[in-house]
Amino acid sequence: MVQETNEMNFHRDTGKGKVLVEISNPGCVPCEQMKKNILPVAEGSVDGIFILDASENIEMVIELQDRVGSIMAVPVLLLFEEGEFMARHDGMMTGDDLLEFVSDEGE
Repeated sequence: MVQETNEMNFHRDTGKGKVLVEISNPGCVPCEQMKKNILPVAEGSVDGIFILDASENIEMVIELQDRVGSIMAVPVLLLFEEGEFMARHDGMMTGDDLLEFVSDEGE
């Protein structure tokens, strides 16, 4: 199930298992398509899927940029394993590409 995360819960939410995070913004059509149609495809391949609203969690996005590189546009997908950043993908992807991303990059 796709859930929301925020600055207060981010480290806890990404700290256990393999976790996928989409950084998004309200009104971003590709972000909404990823959230509703693409991210659920990965539910059986990861331990958690979270959405981080960049407009409401600016400090968290700034903190993340130190670990994952500059975030200039959304959606951005981040993969974490036990709280450690593993991989990043910028922009839209298909369900098949997402499954490959979470299985190949997270190993």
